Amino acid sequence: ELRNLTPALFEAALVPALSPSGLDDFHHIKPTTTWQISATLDESVGTIGGTALLTWRNDEAAPIPDLCLQTLANGAAFHEAALTISDLRVNGAQEKEGVAVTGEPFADGAYLRVRLAAPLAPGATLTLSCHFITTPSRHGGLYGLLSRTSDGWCLYAWHPEVALRRDGEWAVEDVQEHTDPTRTATAHALFTLDVPTDLVVVAGGLITRRQQAAGARTTLTIAAPFNRNQVLILSRGLVSESRTENGMTVNSWHRPAWKSVGGGCWTHAAARSASTANASAPTPSLNWMRSQRHWDQTLAAWNRPAW
Repeated sequence: ELRNLTPALFEAALVPALSPSGLDDFHHIKPTTTWQISATLDESVGTIGGTALLTWRNDEAAPIPDLCLQTLANGAAFHEAALTISDLRVNGAQEKEGVAVTGEPFADGAYLRVRLAAPLAPGATLTLSCHFITTPSRHGGLYGLLSRTSDGWCLYAWHPEVALRRDGEWAVEDVQEHTDPTRTATAHALFTLDVPTDLVVVAGGLITRRQQAAGARTTLTIAAPFNRNQVLILSRGLVSESRTENGMTVNSWHRPAWKSVGGGCWTHAAARSASTANASAPTPSLNWMRSQRHWDQTLAAWNRPAW
């Protein structure tokens, strides 16, 4: 069961992933959204699911009557992927004055509107929790994001996200093929992930803890401050090379046979690029890499026949 960490414990769990400049930003920049997500990867049925706990703050001048979640996996561009949500609770309650908390899907299921019992006042904060189950596509699409093939899992938009606010409204846009599907603001996030032990997990943020569990499984804790989309690559047989430039470590993951395709030169180029970007970006809102100690990238081709 997901624990609702106190703000102090939540922030302490994120600190190991921060660079020195990121730590300074962390104390001065407070995103409107935080996430605590606990999920299990089930290879037998091809899903990832669990519990999500969201804290969201109204930073606008007027009250907001609803909260809009992105469930982009249900959009056509993700080629028959699916994300279902149940057991919605606002501030710990399933109902308010006898009225159940429900989500209203719209835009072909790519968004979910949660109407609040009372508008959220400026500066006020709410919590929302839910259960979710995501089934990745087995047909690729949208650059192979949110897909499962014989090479492994590429998970993007695999959990609910908060939609963007623009001009006092929720910004609702269709995700089209060959477009950037990043449609959410920077958030602080902490993930607990239960996976088979023999899977290599490449994750946004930093894996801060690995704990062996029963049945040849491992529980990972992933700290992801200044996070926009939590991407997970899960596969068997990946190897990595590392390079550190100006305090940032870049890990490049690839198949052993692909070393001649990417390998060391790709790691070197990525490390130099990250180092340059960190030096030039004044805040993590302009470049999230500024805040990170560590960056993972994966050279992969998700084009083999599906399982």
